[in-house]
Amino acid sequence: MAPQQKAYGTWSSPISTDLITSKAIQFPSIHPSGNQIIHAESRPSEGGRIVLVSRALDALGEEHELFGQGWNARTQVHEYGGGAVAVEEGSGGRVWFSEFRDGRLYEIGPGQEGELRAVTPADKPYRYADFVPHPTQPHILISVLEDHTLPSPSTVVTKLVAIDTRTSSLTTLAEGADFYASPRVSADGEWLAWREWYHPDMPWEGTQLYVARLSFSPSPALSSPRHVAGARSTESISQPLWSPSSAPQPTLYYLSDSTNYTQPYSFTPGSPSPPTPLLRSPTTDEWAPPDWTFGNASYTLLSPNTLLAAPTRSARAVLGLLDLPSREWTELPTPYSAITHLHALSPTRAVFVSAQTQRPVKLVLAEFELGEGEGERKSVKFRTLKSSSTVADDLPQGIFSQPDSITFKAPQPAGRVDADVNVIFYPPSNPDYVGKENTRPPAVFAIHGGPTSQSVPGLNWLTAFFTSRGWAWIDYRERLTGQWGVVDTSDVVESVKYLAKRGLIDDERVAIRGGSAGGFTVLASLTDSKVFSAGTSLYGVSDLRALAEDTHKFESQYLFRLIGGTPEEVPDIYRDRSPINKVEHITSALLVLQGSDDKVVPPNQAELVVDRLKALGRTVEYELFDGEGHGFRKAETVKKALERELAFYTRVFGLGE
Repeated sequence: MAPQQKAYGTWSSPISTDLITSKAIQFPSIHPSGNQIIHAESRPSEGGRIVLVSRALDALGEEHELFGQGWNARTQVHEYGGGAVAVEEGSGGRVWFSEFRDGRLYEIGPGQEGELRAVTPADKPYRYADFVPHPTQPHILISVLEDHTLPSPSTVVTKLVAIDTRTSSLTTLAEGADFYASPRVSADGEWLAWREWYHPDMPWEGTQLYVARLSFSPSPALSSPRHVAGARSTESISQPLWSPSSAPQPTLYYLSDSTNYTQPYSFTPGSPSPPTPLLRSPTTDEWAPPDWTFGNASYTLLSPNTLLAAPTRSARAVLGLLDLPSREWTELPTPYSAITHLHALSPTRAVFVSAQTQRPVKLVLAEFELGEGEGERKSVKFRTLKSSSTVADDLPQGIFSQPDSITFKAPQPAGRVDADVNVIFYPPSNPDYVGKENTRPPAVFAIHGGPTSQSVPGLNWLTAFFTSRGWAWIDYRERLTGQWGVVDTSDVVESVKYLAKRGLIDDERVAIRGGSAGGFTVLASLTDSKVFSAGTSLYGVSDLRALAEDTHKFESQYLFRLIGGTPEEVPDIYRDRSPINKVEHITSALLVLQGSDDKVVPPNQAELVVDRLKALGRTVEYELFDGEGHGFRKAETVKKALERELAFYTRVFGLGE
């Protein structure tokens, strides 16, 4: 049947909010151990709780949950969490996780079915993350501890501790830095590596990697710490990883951006030799994403001589094998646009989370055929272990939009040299419809959070929700240092002009939407331009000075580099770039969505804007979702927020008329 001709933005779609919220899950982490794979599973239909699921390597089609209803494997360290699960090496090993309700760590013993034992002190304002068991004394966990005894950002204390799970006692191993992450113990148990950094750096701006002797005499203690790599404000380190137990001696691997792109290095503790780059020459591939959460894993060791990695090139993942003795890099064909949580299972098997432009996110097993020497053919086969959605295969072919990465030169503010602007464009796509002749689709311009996060091409149910209804969708990739609130707003305005000039969108019906830092860009763009007819700010920043004074420790000095100084050093910039001080310039319709329990961007940031716009008689709508934090997790919240956003645009653009 020929597709029906119908106005863009009014198409019927099988991708409903119920489908998105009740049938889709996420995979926050993977944890191989012996003969099993344990993965974390976030379920919006269960209030966003994170469940631990296990499958045996000899029965990959069967899985079982490690705990029952009511448990939630999630940590709030840095508010963004990650690193909430650890497993013991070997068959049937113990599992530890952070329970969201009380912040304590719990242990699931071998063979237990839902019987859990708390292993950290009760009634303490402590949060734990990124913990790992000691390989030879597995009753000891090495963990990041965030102490909220004094809860203001300046008094929260972060340190590295050893946890004796038999007695629930804590021993401090390292303290004094503002932040710690990635405690990793060598396979022989004698060395501990970790990352630390100081305000005002974020972990992708300046971190330092240390290694020290770890001993028990009888209490755990570190000695002879050595700085390996990294520096304040100039070099960041990510993902330290020790060689496997089969290696002849412990070798520490890590990623550094000393070449301006994250690349792999190795270091031998106890050796006077400096770290060694693993690539024959630097590349422009990015081997690590920004460490907004704990536990990122974009490379792994299949064996002492073979490293498997999934760096990003031009916003798309590439999968490759690095032969460590020869430093030969071999790329393997893959259908995936993004690969995360990459972990080795054996010298020829690995597991990861994948994304594709036309398929939902999946848990994938990779099996490799490895040649004997340099130049020998290498190949890989992929097997889906679990899909984040079982309904995608039942949807009609062509319902998912095929993205196009677009780069163009755009003029810059304040007379700066024209610069490349990068967007990912998703055209309307639905096999049952085509747009009316000589018309162009309305568009949603999406700004990612962070603002130092990133958008990558892949199937996103939110994107598909709009594109299958006849909307165009644009993801913007930001360029920011020192110019947040200037460069980003200029880029999005120029992007609308460029895409409209190419005939890809209707420039009279463009909405801009974003969450957190993306919400700031929404508000700033609406105050500084008139190219958007509507906007949606989800838990967005409106007052930069207030945010600097009222946010959590992790981001409490983040603005200093994004803005170009502290509020005391550059007060005029904080004032002039804050949308709250320019609210009267917002003439477009605005929808504001906020969580009541948001500790990153508190509700007052939203309510200040809403109250002033109402006083001015402008079109503004506000919804406060009870019990939600920074980002919506509950299915009912996601459903209501998305339906309200679509109805808002439809009404503002007159699409229902």
